[in-house]
Amino acid sequence: MIRIENFEIDCDTYSFTIKEIGIIANEESKNVGGEYAKNVTYHMSVEQVVDKLLELGLKEYIDNSDFGAVLVYMQSVKKKVKELTELKKK
Repeated sequence: MIRIENFEIDCDTYSFTIKEIGIIANEESKNVGGEYAKNVTYHMSVEQVVDKLLELGLKEYIDNSDFGAVLVYMQSVKKKVKELTELKKK
């Protein structure tokens, strides 16, 4: 599993899964403040994963007008492409 910002990428023999990481906010939960993962999308290729991560991340940063963060995010995704390729080979 690989983490980029508030997303995790996991894979099996057939596909990649992008999961969004959130924080449990329910005060009644015994795990309040802990993280949970929600499946967002499934993809067959590294290129599809990269495209979707860029789309998801860019929307967030552009909505907040944080263009410096856009560049940092894009660089982060670019670095993780190599790790994804290696993960898929395992």
